[in-house]
Amino acid sequence: MNETSRTAFQKAHVRSAMEQADLRGAWLAIDLVGLAANVRALRAALRPGTRLMAVVKADAYGHGASMVAGAALQHGASALGVATVDEGVRLRRSGHEAPILVLGIVPDPAYQPAIEAGLQLTVSSGRQVQLVESVARGLGRSAEVHLKVNTGMTRVGCELHEAAGLAQYILHSEALRLTGLASHFASAEAEHPHDAEQQLRRFNSLALRVPTGEGGVLRHIANSAGAVFLPESHLDMVRVGLALYGHSPRPNEPAPVELVPVMSVRARVSQVKDVGMGARVGYGSTWAAPRATRLGLVPVGYADGLPRSLSNRGYVAVRGRLCPNVGRVSMDKTVFDAGSLPIEPGEEVTLLGGQGPDAISIQRWAEAAGTVSYEVLCGLGQRLPRVYYR
Repeated sequence: MNETSRTAFQKAHVRSAMEQADLRGAWLAIDLVGLAANVRALRAALRPGTRLMAVVKADAYGHGASMVAGAALQHGASALGVATVDEGVRLRRSGHEAPILVLGIVPDPAYQPAIEAGLQLTVSSGRQVQLVESVARGLGRSAEVHLKVNTGMTRVGCELHEAAGLAQYILHSEALRLTGLASHFASAEAEHPHDAEQQLRRFNSLALRVPTGEGGVLRHIANSAGAVFLPESHLDMVRVGLALYGHSPRPNEPAPVELVPVMSVRARVSQVKDVGMGARVGYGSTWAAPRATRLGLVPVGYADGLPRSLSNRGYVAVRGRLCPNVGRVSMDKTVFDAGSLPIEPGEEVTLLGGQGPDAISIQRWAEAAGTVSYEVLCGLGQRLPRVYYR
């Protein structure tokens, strides 16, 4: 797909999304201008020569993988990271020709479509290396692989003592190309990331001993936290996810790079109700009006990714003011207390995002839900239509 065709496709997609948003009464607003600013800011903070991989797995953390990938590549990313082969294949079918690395280990039947789509593969054992080699040879093609090593995460990755032998095998295979040497931080987001620093030392020591061939390989270990807070971990490439979408990898510490939150959740008030003191709201009648007040109803609930734990704890921003959620968040609806604000049906409100004192941060949602920002973001892309602003 050429640039003209891609632009026409994206414009049609935006029109369709706006129509869906009008029908639905709620939507995810995705700020591609903010995303582009984040990519540029992150690129500027990297050491000279370090590449930026935009991690767009899980449908770009709910932001929409194809649109995010296009914007990220246009503004400075040089590669894309996905979790599964089907995610990578969909990006190829959307016209993205940049390097795409499958970050996880894939089921055996997925190797053939991965190689056919020109995806780069993560390998971490002799069995995986030989399987990729066999499939690539059968297709008459060469497969690009990144050898992942365990430096402390103890998840995906061969052990340190295995790495040199596996690298040597890959380098001598006509059906394989060693493109990267990788690892992954377990706790780079910690206030004092001593474990991450130890992992980096192990990785750097290993990189000196692992054969890389004449062309060399891309060394990469840094996630968003490493890219933002540990500049010594930049090496040849960083893999940026959460920071790409405008959020600090350390929940209680702003990033030293200026980041713009890319996603907001917006809705239109579907009903306004004036109630008297003592009126009870929602399942279980967990909230009673302490006074006569005005209630607003929005068509967003936990099926849309709004955490149920925000019941009687969350807020809606309307007319420059934060109004509390009242009653339990239900599957499809949420009620808020507007007090004396003269709100009307059809009025736009913000449930997540915004600017200034009435902004509602993803961290506030995550803390209320007892989880991390990643989980909340990923849960928002399931049912709400996305409208992209550029």
